[in-house]
Amino acid sequence: MKNLQGLKDKLYWREGAPGSGHYHCFTRSKKGVYVSLCGRFELKRSGGQGCGRPAVLKRCGLCDGREADRRGWEESGDPSP
Repeated sequence: MKNLQGLKDKLYWREGAPGSGHYHCFTRSKKGVYVSLCGRFELKRSGGQGCGRPAVLKRCGLCDGREADRRGWEESGDPSP
């Protein structure tokens, strides 16, 4: 079982470019914008409360690895139902 302690860190999986089908993991920066963990994308808003994790093949590899590191996991998180 994965360590659930890291779930206090709010992360949001969103499409990097609309319609791309490729998702990045975003967190709120000190500037108030949402920045992807890979550093490639910024959003002005989180896009809502839903932060469902997509299937592994649809995720940015850098964002996926950095989310796992932040949460203290040894592997990628399971996709959201």
